[in-house]
Amino acid sequence: MVSGLVGYTSAIFGRGANGLAVINNWPGITFNSYWSSSGAKSLSSGYCGSMWVSPTNGQMEWRTGTNAGSADASVSHTVRMVLLNDGRVGIGDETPSEKLEVNGDVKADTVKSNVVTVGSYGILREVPSPTRVEVVGNFGVTLDTYLGGNLEVGGKIYADSLNVDAVVINDWLLEVPDYVFEPVYKLRSLADVEKHVKTHKRLPDMPVTAESKGKSVDLAALNMALLKKVEELTLYAIEQDKKIAALQRKVERQ
Repeated sequence: MVSGLVGYTSAIFGRGANGLAVINNWPGITFNSYWSSSGAKSLSSGYCGSMWVSPTNGQMEWRTGTNAGSADASVSHTVRMVLLNDGRVGIGDETPSEKLEVNGDVKADTVKSNVVTVGSYGILREVPSPTRVEVVGNFGVTLDTYLGGNLEVGGKIYADSLNVDAVVINDWLLEVPDYVFEPVYKLRSLADVEKHVKTHKRLPDMPVTAESKGKSVDLAALNMALLKKVEELTLYAIEQDKKIAALQRKVERQ
């Protein structure tokens, strides 16, 4: 059955049942409801919904009822989604600034995008040559406290290969130890090294286990410290070789 004009409603299809109505003020269709001069009314018991078009700006709205009503009782319609005249869509947001804007959580099996912007802090983007994903900005994984790095991981990292150009952590400054080969460099005697090892249970200038346990390790600086030990060992080997050669000459003269 089709009923005639009621308030802002031009026609009602199925009054007294779960029908629909055509609205004439803001052109629209309401489901299980109609629009009277005093607001939205329910056609029959239950929830309602509506779809509207603004004659002023062309915006479309989809609304749902927030409460179940009985026949001819007042009901509320809440905007859930809008489509602006330029194609922007808002879900839970009546004034979207992007092509799709969602106020709330989103769940999807697959999301494909060339660029992902996270607030104003960082961007994930695809780079075609060579094919890779770049992070523009700082990136943290499961962090409780941000320390100031471009990439910080609060956990373990597993990699088949790791190339480090320079890493500076905990203010341990990197210095390539080529100064070991300078004539002015004072090389510790092996007796001093032995005394240090017996006392401290570590080589001179190497990290202290008790102090470094549970703390960040500067891989580049640690490698430079190890390189320094290798260079010092080279000097010890050269010195020992000279002493051995001198002893050989002495033996040969006897």
